[in-house]
Amino acid sequence: MSHSAATTAIFIDQYHPRANGTCAVSIRITHDRKKKYYPTPFALTPDDYKKVMGEKPREPYKGIRLKLNELEQKAARVIAELPLFTWAAFEKAYLQNRAAKDALDTAFQDYADELRAAGRIGTAVSYECAKKSLAAYSPNARFADVTPQFLHNYEKWMAKEGNSITTVGIYLRSLRTIFNNAIAEGLLSKDLYPFGKRRYEIPTKQKREEGTHHR
Repeated sequence: MSHSAATTAIFIDQYHPRANGTCAVSIRITHDRKKKYYPTPFALTPDDYKKVMGEKPREPYKGIRLKLNELEQKAARVIAELPLFTWAAFEKAYLQNRAAKDALDTAFQDYADELRAAGRIGTAVSYECAKKSLAAYSPNARFADVTPQFLHNYEKWMAKEGNSITTVGIYLRSLRTIFNNAIAEGLLSKDLYPFGKRRYEIPTKQKREEGTHHR
């Protein structure tokens, strides 16, 4: 598909096969002779890829083909809606909310690894503790799962487990940073941000004592 000199294609990277023989499948965007590759959830062997891309694929190849087509069509729609194609504008629209289905556990660990690399070991440990706590409350939770109600329920669960308001606040401020990072990187819409007034306000000891924390 093409629009304004930008084209889309489904691409399999046969040049870098994995140990199991599969190759990453991506959506390739080409503009002014420059190519960029945007990952999909699929890795296929060259033979399976041929079956997926065949004229009338059967299941399970048909289902994979439909999902790949959806991703390519989404890229084409984004390109068509841009008044002027730039990589930054395309990526902002195409990748928005990509993090919604990403696991919090992975996002926490990636950030903790960055902190360790920067020598901020104590802060990294704090984020890893928050990650462990949230995983204990809701295994495999994803960004899209974290709603104001989710956070209220987590706060109550933490209290039942004997944790202090201070600890709850530390962990949830870490989670808030993870959300802010995803939004700043253009991976998540602000509409999915669960924190703030009329959403969820992180508790503090002072607020609890004054009875001003709204549930």
